[in-house]
Amino acid sequence: MHYLAGDPVRAEPALREALVLRRDLLASDHPDLAQTLTNLGLMLKDYGDSNEAVRLLRDALKVRETALEPDHYRIAQARLNLAIALREIGDVSTAEPLFRASLKQLVEQLGSNHPQVAVVHTELAALLLATERIKAAETEYRRSLEIRRAALPAGHPHIAWSLLGLGRAAQAQGRLEEARALVIEAAEIRQAAYPENNPLRREAEELLLELIGDD
Repeated sequence: MHYLAGDPVRAEPALREALVLRRDLLASDHPDLAQTLTNLGLMLKDYGDSNEAVRLLRDALKVRETALEPDHYRIAQARLNLAIALREIGDVSTAEPLFRASLKQLVEQLGSNHPQVAVVHTELAALLLATERIKAAETEYRRSLEIRRAALPAGHPHIAWSLLGLGRAAQAQGRLEEARALVIEAAEIRQAAYPENNPLRREAEELLLELIGDD
């Protein structure tokens, strides 16, 4: 799929065509329909129309809930996808319960120390940080970092997500020395993992420069 290969311009018409075909040919609760809704919704969330992304990801969740058992992993993932999209359009009151439902379900299914659980802790923390619940955000980021350090190899790029979030939470509370140490580690991980002009690498480097300027 072009989107997965980093080519959203070519991906969007292909995904829209696939969605039309699958809506015509498949039952309304078919898993392939849910997957196409998800793929198009995630692509639009990242590159296109966030409001349409929310509609598509909400439809994908409805299909999953109709077709699958209530405790199925894919329902938890669909809730997470929709929650992220809702957070990004500012609908935090709808997003937060979806994050928490996804987290609860994934902990029950995968255990509290699974890397996918760390993803939800990180995404929930971003919502809490954006709504100025800094202490609660720090708790979620710290838990995600604990899980990732235990489950992933040292220097894994996912660890940098937790470090950056925790650095921002420390910065917001005026703990600048701690924030710098966290962001330095995150920047080093991303510098090792990504080329010079990669946006994730630049994000870490720019936050570090900001923290250095706070001296």
